[in-house]
Amino acid sequence: MGRRATVADVHRLATAMPHAQRNAGSPFFTIPHLEGHSSVLVRASRIGEVAVEELAEIVADAWLSCASAARQRAWLEQHRPE
Repeated sequence: MGRRATVADVHRLATAMPHAQRNAGSPFFTIPHLEGHSSVLVRASRIGEVAVEELAEIVADAWLSCASAARQRAWLEQHRPE
Protein backbone atom coordinates (compact mmCIF):
# COMPACT_ATOMS: atom_id res chain seq x y z
CA MET A 1 0.00 0.00 0.00
CA GLY A 2 1.22 3.49 -0.81
CA ARG A 3 1.22 6.56 1.38
CA ARG A 4 -1.92 6.99 3.48
CA ALA A 5 -4.04 9.97 2.53
CA THR A 6 -4.13 13.00 4.79
CA VAL A 7 -6.91 15.51 5.41
CA ALA A 8 -5.02 17.89 3.13
CA ASP A 9 -5.13 15.27 0.33
CA VAL A 10 -8.86 14.80 0.76
CA HIS A 11 -9.45 18.56 0.77
CA ARG A 12 -7.32 19.04 -2.34
CA LEU A 13 -9.20 16.31 -4.19
CA ALA A 14 -12.62 17.41 -2.95
CA THR A 15 -12.13 21.02 -3.92
CA ALA A 16 -11.12 19.91 -7.42
CA MET A 17 -14.52 18.24 -7.81
CA PRO A 18 -17.27 20.34 -9.38
CA HIS A 19 -19.74 19.56 -6.59
CA ALA A 20 -17.40 20.93 -3.91
CA GLN A 21 -16.90 24.41 -5.26
CA ARG A 22 -18.45 27.48 -3.72
CA ASN A 23 -20.84 27.67 -6.61
CA ALA A 24 -24.31 29.12 -6.24
CA GLY A 25 -25.36 26.88 -9.13
CA SER A 26 -24.57 23.71 -7.16
CA PRO A 27 -26.33 22.23 -4.14
CA PHE A 28 -22.85 21.31 -2.78
CA PHE A 29 -20.49 23.83 -1.21
CA THR A 30 -17.72 24.41 1.30
CA ILE A 31 -17.19 27.26 3.75
CA PRO A 32 -13.99 28.97 4.91
CA HIS A 33 -14.40 27.54 8.44
CA LEU A 34 -14.06 24.01 7.00
CA GLU A 35 -11.07 24.73 4.74
CA GLY A 36 -8.56 21.93 5.29
CA HIS A 37 -11.24 19.54 6.56
CA SER A 38 -12.64 16.69 4.48
CA SER A 39 -16.17 18.08 4.52
CA VAL A 40 -18.52 18.91 1.72
CA LEU A 41 -21.84 20.47 2.61
CA VAL A 42 -25.16 20.22 0.81
CA ARG A 43 -27.88 22.85 0.89
CA ALA A 44 -30.91 21.12 2.47
CA SER A 45 -33.25 23.28 0.40
CA ARG A 46 -31.68 21.82 -2.77
CA ILE A 47 -31.29 18.16 -1.80
CA GLY A 48 -33.96 17.27 -4.37
CA GLU A 49 -31.48 18.20 -7.11
CA VAL A 50 -29.16 15.38 -6.08
CA ALA A 51 -29.76 11.85 -7.34
CA VAL A 52 -29.83 9.23 -4.60
CA GLU A 53 -27.01 7.38 -6.36
CA GLU A 54 -24.82 10.51 -6.43
CA LEU A 55 -25.45 11.22 -2.76
CA ALA A 56 -24.71 7.58 -1.86
CA GLU A 57 -21.42 7.75 -3.79
CA ILE A 58 -20.38 10.98 -2.05
CA VAL A 59 -21.20 9.60 1.40
CA ALA A 60 -19.40 6.31 0.64
CA ASP A 61 -16.32 8.18 -0.62
CA ALA A 62 -16.31 10.33 2.51
CA TRP A 63 -16.58 7.30 4.78
CA LEU A 64 -13.89 5.41 2.85
CA SER A 65 -11.54 8.39 3.17
CA CYS A 66 -11.44 8.00 6.95
CA ALA A 67 -12.12 4.27 7.49
CA SER A 68 -9.34 1.89 8.44
CA ALA A 69 -7.77 -0.15 5.65
CA ALA A 70 -9.46 -3.33 6.94
CA ARG A 71 -12.90 -1.70 6.99
CA GLN A 72 -12.32 -0.22 3.54
CA ARG A 73 -11.45 -3.66 2.13
CA ALA A 74 -14.47 -5.31 3.81
CA TRP A 75 -16.87 -2.64 2.56
CA LEU A 76 -15.47 -2.66 -0.96
CA GLU A 77 -15.73 -6.47 -1.10
CA GLN A 78 -19.43 -6.25 -0.22
CA HIS A 79 -20.21 -3.33 -2.55
CA ARG A 80 -18.29 -4.24 -5.68
CA PRO A 81 -20.13 -3.15 -8.83
CA GLU A 82 -21.54 -6.07 -10.79
